[in-house]
Amino acid sequence: MSERSTRRRFLMKSVAGTAMLGTDLAHVWAGGKDATELNTPSRDANVLPRIIIGEDYILLHILEDVEVRLVKEGNLLKGIGAVTIRQVPLRGVGAPLIMPEISIFRGNALKKVQYETCTYVKHQREQGKIIIQTVCQRQGEAVADRVDWVFEPKKMQVNASSYIGFSYFYDWQGNGKIAEIMEPSSWEIGGTAVGNRILRQAWIQKGLIEEFIEKQSDEFTPEQYDKRFAIGPAFNVMQPFIFQASSKGSLLIFPDRVCYFISRMNKAKDEDLIRYQHTIRSDFNEGSPKMNILFSPVEGLENKYQALNEWTAVFDAVGKFYCGKYGLREADSILPTAFIHPDRYSSFQECARGLSQLQDAAEKHLHTHIWESGATLGTPGMYNNPAVVWELVPARARGGAEGFAQLCDTAHRLGMKVTTWFPAFHMSNKSPLIAAHPEWIARDLSGKPITCGYKELIWLSLRSEGYFTYLLESFKKLRELGLDGMMFDSFVQPANMDYICTTEHPEPALQVREMILLFKTLQEYGYTLLWTEGCTSGGPFGDSGYGFGNWGKHEDEGREYAVYRWYVDVSVNVSAESHFRLLANKGVCLMSRPAWGSINNAYNRVRNLMQERYLLDGNGVEWQNDKSRDRVLFSFTRFNYKVPSGKRVLDLTEENELKVRGILPAQPYHVYWVGDNSEMLRGSRKSE
Repeated sequence: MSERSTRRRFLMKSVAGTAMLGTDLAHVWAGGKDATELNTPSRDANVLPRIIIGEDYILLHILEDVEVRLVKEGNLLKGIGAVTIRQVPLRGVGAPLIMPEISIFRGNALKKVQYETCTYVKHQREQGKIIIQTVCQRQGEAVADRVDWVFEPKKMQVNASSYIGFSYFYDWQGNGKIAEIMEPSSWEIGGTAVGNRILRQAWIQKGLIEEFIEKQSDEFTPEQYDKRFAIGPAFNVMQPFIFQASSKGSLLIFPDRVCYFISRMNKAKDEDLIRYQHTIRSDFNEGSPKMNILFSPVEGLENKYQALNEWTAVFDAVGKFYCGKYGLREADSILPTAFIHPDRYSSFQECARGLSQLQDAAEKHLHTHIWESGATLGTPGMYNNPAVVWELVPARARGGAEGFAQLCDTAHRLGMKVTTWFPAFHMSNKSPLIAAHPEWIARDLSGKPITCGYKELIWLSLRSEGYFTYLLESFKKLRELGLDGMMFDSFVQPANMDYICTTEHPEPALQVREMILLFKTLQEYGYTLLWTEGCTSGGPFGDSGYGFGNWGKHEDEGREYAVYRWYVDVSVNVSAESHFRLLANKGVCLMSRPAWGSINNAYNRVRNLMQERYLLDGNGVEWQNDKSRDRVLFSFTRFNYKVPSGKRVLDLTEENELKVRGILPAQPYHVYWVGDNSEMLRGSRKSE
């Protein structure tokens, strides 16, 4: 692996962006007729951003190496055409012009606005931004809406990679309340789909999907992926960004704030385009979210593992951006986890007595169900299930609050944290709480209670002040009992992210703001392990879970890098080698085995040093740390590893300090620490 800077700077003072949607328009793509620069005095001819107006285009020089071409016919604006960053075209010839399709509320329904024309009026430069003002005439209505297209330069540092580009958004000033913006687009590094590698984390049952377009006839369709491909960015079933890599560099696209963002992608056979369709819903009272379009000419990304390394760096950097934006702490490192199903014990006290058995496996995290549910109440039929929660209190039949406090106390004395499964948005429809508080119920735009197809459950809304207060009071008490965190179930259900109503708040709205506030408050209470079903750590709310292949079926043997920062729920046998490779990529099985004790012990020693991941082809995984300058190596094969000058080496698998002069002959399935911290070396044996 070539040496790369380990210094991660996140130089985004105002990273911004937007999602939009448009229609295929067969108009002028690139080129154009003789142009004149307007509204720019000659003395400002070299001042950026710069605007050049031609008869059939508007050319924006946003930065020295960033150009965006808007296509027009006379004064009619047709959309965003060619985009070039650092002399690399990022959209193929014939790609759909990017033009927003806007929906507004008509009562509690969404109605798409059909525009007959979009007329260019004027442009201006304002504090480094370019604003293109247009007036859009509605079809069949005597109504015109003003839409300002706003562009501004953007830069972002990800490890050694310098990304530059721009953000854009629509400032819609129309008649009505905007509900949704959509846009079709296509993005191809080099202006061609061929040679592009697309990396994105998949829905619960899968890890990373790798698409490499080797030839023009390659084809893939949205049906290969879950239809909720990327709800987010923070609430997403995959990742909160679009990433492509090629021999020319890497392309990064992401919105500047948490919103309802669906991105679908496909490539038709023999078409040289990678088509995207984006849908964005947000609190448009705060303005439209901005979409960042960023490119870096990173070298060597034609190599699969180098592309994965860049994807990992981007994954973590975008996550840090969202955490910083909303004042959230980044997720703690994943801990080796024992999932103890409530069927395996009759009381919290009994569960506590059995925790000592987990010491040999060096488990540091106990995960279980604790709630008063249909199962603990003995409710018959479909309600007799620990997932059908009646009340957010520890099950009284299992020892209640006192018994659960004993379980937490025992776990903490053994060095373990305790988390539980949490139905953030649903509860049993037989619960007395629901009968007493019907105003908590989440309703769709027609006013119908949301059930997501479950006959025994009802969805609740964080927009209800009563329910939100109930959640916070419940979790404050549970934190006092010793609970350290939770996994949020059904987090990416559209019902949680879509426009909903309550009887208190009949006007439709998203509950994104309440979701962020919930996580922020839980962190303030002292919860350190918060993760979400199906979401990734690219969002601000922790690591993802569950999934590893299909339920109960191990499908990614030898490809564990695909579950980067995922909790994986596998009920079949997982080999010690696969478990090792999972930990090497911050993936953890929700199961416990004493034979894994030495592997878990080694991981526990170094997990806080594992900051930046580098895949060493198929030989192993190296982690770097920009603070301590330490390195951690998980080796999968016998190979020679270059040790930086002056660093000492500790084999954590055997607790031996090794005498190494430049080259470490790494052994399969060993964990090595490479650094100069004397504390790490304390107690280890020295080998000749």
